[in-house]
Amino acid sequence: MDLGLTNKSVLVSGSSAGIGFAIAEALLQEGARVQISGRNVERLKDALQTLSERYSPENIDIFCGDLTKQATINKAISQSVARFDGLDGIVANIGSGKGPSGWVVSADDWHSILDENLIGSMVLATSAVSHLKGRDNPSITFISSIAGLEAIAAPIPYSTAKAGLQQAAKNLARQLGPEGIRVNTVAPGNVLAPGGTWEAKMAENPDQVKKYIETEESKNSPDKLLKFLIEKEQGAWIELLNSKDSIRVAINQEISNWSDSLKDGDELAFFPPITGG
Repeated sequence: MDLGLTNKSVLVSGSSAGIGFAIAEALLQEGARVQISGRNVERLKDALQTLSERYSPENIDIFCGDLTKQATINKAISQSVARFDGLDGIVANIGSGKGPSGWVVSADDWHSILDENLIGSMVLATSAVSHLKGRDNPSITFISSIAGLEAIAAPIPYSTAKAGLQQAAKNLARQLGPEGIRVNTVAPGNVLAPGGTWEAKMAENPDQVKKYIETEESKNSPDKLLKFLIEKEQGAWIELLNSKDSIRVAINQEISNWSDSLKDGDELAFFPPITGG
């Protein structure tokens, strides 16, 4: 299927491994030009080498830095625009589920987790808007989490940040829609990726992971049972959301959340929700 991504320029943050890497690879498979980024220079170099062996190096840009910082964000965007003569899409894959458990959380932890999981993504996305305007079918895709939709065993500040990100994205979609810029949010569940958090947890304490799965399954309805998604499944979804075949839609949002806010002429698409625990 031709998704119309040939020669499209997309900046994918947090793409040296895991979901971000799979997103970058899925876009490259469709002929897009992609900037991969990350904070760990060695991991980023490994990702670049792997992708360059599979796809044209001419279609891959690399940027090392913390894309929650405004100055660094500006540099990354400028580099991508210069390398690929413009910018057609942003995938804001920023954040970490790490944080203190329980309800006793310091103010510093609240600020740092919100900065990383909410504010960083929004600053990256909004900083790119001026470059996206006027492009052919531009898009912004936020990577959120099921923790922002369901009450699961995740740190409270993290869940709060992801819930805030989803609401911010919906409002941003309404404001940027008239400019022709699509805004989508994907809320993945647990993702099993080489070298990732869940692989380590399963190796270190398989009994605890099994107990967690059983607990979450018992708390959720059948349509929201815990599922471990392989990273490539996520990449395929984000690839679709960046394509010409996608219209404005929020992944994992109930239709009732949208029906009252839609106005005549608005488009609405339904996708099977990516759910998990």
